[in-house]
Amino acid sequence: MADVIVYLACRMTGRSKAVMVKEAREAVAILNKYGIQCISPVLEEQVDPAHEILENLTEEELAREWKKDKDFVKKCHVVLDLSAASPIRSEGATHEYLYARYALFKPVVRLFPKGLGISIARLENGYIVQNLDEAGIAILTKWGTRFQRIQWRWQERIVWKWMKLLRLQFCGLFR
Repeated sequence: MADVIVYLACRMTGRSKAVMVKEAREAVAILNKYGIQCISPVLEEQVDPAHEILENLTEEELAREWKKDKDFVKKCHVVLDLSAASPIRSEGATHEYLYARYALFKPVVRLFPKGLGISIARLENGYIVQNLDEAGIAILTKWGTRFQRIQWRWQERIVWKWMKLLRLQFCGLFR
């Protein structure tokens, strides 16, 4: 039985609200088909599906929403980056992805609908997919249970990388 929670990182600012809500609902429906629970910032923030562009937030609103997004990333087991292949990169989605992968040591799946050739992304990311069905299958087979996630962390030597990073930072204090 899968017990995995996935956070859907996506570009929001400057996009049509209706398109964002439609994409988020479709992504959640496809992943729910595999028994995967999803956290979508678009749906969690209850974006109105109006045919208008989502405008920039004020600094206070942005700080509040960023804190909520970080809490969602902490709560999830896997981050699915839906904005990876977008021609306009999302600063927020990039920070969510980096926070999950390099601060919380969580697996990340990145969606590249047109595929991805030879790239560093294949070395550093948990998985690269071309569609949401492929993402659902990959998430279930690699990280669908708690045991699989523990096993992945061991195989990735996350604990050792983390300890090495701490040692290097500690040693850096005395230079």
